[in-house]
Amino acid sequence: MPDCENCQGQVLPDATFCEACGHKLGTPSTKKTADSGETKPGSLRSELAFLSGSIDQAKVRLDQWKQKGDQSKRAAEREAEQKKSEVEEAKKDRKKRSPFRAVIQFLSGLVALAAFVYLLIKLPRNTSPAMIMHLWNSMQEEFGFDQD
Repeated sequence: MPDCENCQGQVLPDATFCEACGHKLGTPSTKKTADSGETKPGSLRSELAFLSGSIDQAKVRLDQWKQKGDQSKRAAEREAEQKKSEVEEAKKDRKKRSPFRAVIQFLSGLVALAAFVYLLIKLPRNTSPAMIMHLWNSMQEEFGFDQD
């Protein structure tokens, strides 16, 4: 490994600046120590050996945070899909004919038939069939009877 011209610390072969003193490699040294005029040896990498480990730990933490974010995003998507499927199932359940609903529909049909018979009895005898059908259709629309 080459040495820094300024502090005589070891530097990486492809480094542009010294890790220990920040001197630009390949330029003349301008910094001397105050004691004896000699340069001070040392490297930031050798003095702070934990630095590279700290960087690796920070990368691992960032990856963990990203994974947690991805997991929470996936959980939110799963929850949204689950809600959507629950809504669809509720719609299907509403559309299914339950025995209670069938009885209600049968009774409403009987009421409609009774109302039609009542109209036939109460209307004057000279009422036209077209008028009776018009009344019947308006009753179906107003009360929501099925037109099967």
